[in-house]
Amino acid sequence: MNSFLSIADRLLRWSAVVLLLTLLASVLVGVISRQLNAPVAWSDELAQYLLVWTAFVGWIIASRRRSHIRITVFADKLPA
Repeated sequence: MNSFLSIADRLLRWSAVVLLLTLLASVLVGVISRQLNAPVAWSDELAQYLLVWTAFVGWIIASRRRSHIRITVFADKLPA
């Protein structure tokens, strides 16, 4: 089970890298095509979808590392 989680974490990190690099490429294609007065319609929509998926994968990675943002105002006031 532990090796499966290790492999899953590694795949998750690599997918985050691939998503982020693809997002960068999509935005660059959009910017360059606009500068050449031939805008590519799909680059903006692809960038939006990639941003959402990158956020989802980042959320999973942060949750697995227990480094997600926590607001503990109410939890700290509860009795132990």
